[in-house]
Amino acid sequence: MEEEIIAFNNNSAAKPSCPECSSALIFDTSCGEYICQSCGYVVMDKMAYCGHESHSSNPDDRMKNIRGSGHSSFLLMNRGLNTEIGISDKDYTGKPISCATAERIASARRLHARIKASSEERRVARVLLSIDKICSKMLLPRSLSETAAKIYRSYSSRNDTKGLSVIGNAVAAVYLACKQSCIVRGLEEIVSSVDFRDDNRRSSFKMAFQCYKRMVMCMADPVESGEAMARYPAACQLDQVIPVDRYIAKIANTAGIDWRVQRLAVEVAQQTESNILLSGKDPVGIAAAYLYISACICGYNVYLADIASFSRVTEVTIRTRCKEILSDFDLEIRVKISTTRAAITW
Repeated sequence: MEEEIIAFNNNSAAKPSCPECSSALIFDTSCGEYICQSCGYVVMDKMAYCGHESHSSNPDDRMKNIRGSGHSSFLLMNRGLNTEIGISDKDYTGKPISCATAERIASARRLHARIKASSEERRVARVLLSIDKICSKMLLPRSLSETAAKIYRSYSSRNDTKGLSVIGNAVAAVYLACKQSCIVRGLEEIVSSVDFRDDNRRSSFKMAFQCYKRMVMCMADPVESGEAMARYPAACQLDQVIPVDRYIAKIANTAGIDWRVQRLAVEVAQQTESNILLSGKDPVGIAAAYLYISACICGYNVYLADIASFSRVTEVTIRTRCKEILSDFDLEIRVKISTTRAAITW
């Protein structure tokens, strides 16, 4: 490995200097030593280098420059801190491995995967794998999948999940992570992206909702969630409420509604957010009602059935929410007259 040298700038008084000749110091990353660049005096040794690793597109150079094991993640069974038998067709000297040796290594890899974890850990690993697949299929960020993994780890550490649906728990954890991260994804939308064994979507939705309800009730229990709050504080914050403007933006972008209608719907939602009658209602239906009212005010040509289909709610729900909003508030429309005059060409 080539010696990598990082030089310090000695312009600032906070930078270390040599106690012998007061010259600037350099840090040798291969030896972990602070060395004087003039006299070669070793000031400090056995230092840990916390900088970035050198990135390379060549796999051989990447393996030479790597300092530790793989990254740590909550999506991995042991958070990525355990020893794994790598998959390669070459040995440590670079020579190709024979077929008989490769078969013995594969057999040892399978045996290692079976005996390194208990049945509960294997069950957790299957749920974490399902969480990763759901987030990848729905193009959700990596941070959300990590949050969902934290939620399920906190839930499974205090409850026996034996006999429960693996995919149902994964869907419930992803849905709860979406609510905590203020990402607008409905439970039915997540269920539709998962390949359940049962062809009946209604039963799949009920199973996922039961898992979500059980998970929320367990996480919201102040007696049982004391230890989980200490271990995973971000995973136990269930009081996160997604603003209505997020739902408005999602429906407007999906339906291709003009940005002026969306802005007016957000303004109306902000002025009527103190409505007690709308509390506890589905925010998707309320957002669709705001969009329909704003489209009618702006004269935008959009049908109620189109908004209902894009928001995945019924037309009766949107009409009911519109009636509640218009009955409780008086919307005053102020028209601003433009002072510009059109140019007349002859």
